[in-house]
Amino acid sequence: MFGSQSSIKLFSKYVRDLKVDYLILSSSTPLYENIARQYFPYLIENTQTQAIYYKVFSKVQAQKAADEDVLFELPEQYRNPGKFPLPIDSLNEFPFAVKCDASKLQVPQGTVLLVKSFMRSSNETAAELESVISLTGANGQTFSYGARQVNDFLPGADSTTQLYSEQFLGTAFKKYRREATLNSYLWNKGHARSILLDQHYFLIDYWHSKWNFWE
Repeated sequence: MFGSQSSIKLFSKYVRDLKVDYLILSSSTPLYENIARQYFPYLIENTQTQAIYYKVFSKVQAQKAADEDVLFELPEQYRNPGKFPLPIDSLNEFPFAVKCDASKLQVPQGTVLLVKSFMRSSNETAAELESVISLTGANGQTFSYGARQVNDFLPGADSTTQLYSEQFLGTAFKKYRREATLNSYLWNKGHARSILLDQHYFLIDYWHSKWNFWE
């Protein structure tokens, strides 16, 4: 019934087509929450304990907004990643990358790195472009890896697609952070032309009361 569409795209379509003013998400990750906020921009409740995590988003601005999640300070590489907009040529398979020593991230285990890219293209093969986050070692070994394609997300009315990827900095990060490199890059798998309009990074203190309960 759903064909080859990703769960993220199905979620996006579902949220986009809702005819209500409020949306409740439980145990959601920052990627899904940011998609929700494209259509329900206001956070009006944020409840987090060791066992409970839910947020209420609204299309209507409340008199008092809920507290947002804590954002940790980004390393210099992520604060000033490059100049935008950046045209991407079809011959450039890896057109943009940012990396830093994982040891420079002064964050607790359980933090989420969220990368938000604004992409524009009229080429269908550009849908294969991926936003990748990986944790790698000096000898090329991969400790963790995650990627999302442009095709996982819905384009906006101006043909701009908000492309998200996220990495949960969990066990691998805690174990290898002193020797690993954290990488964020675009992989132009379809060898298509497109434009990277902008890119933003967030280090989110995700569900702190759960992941840091015993600290």
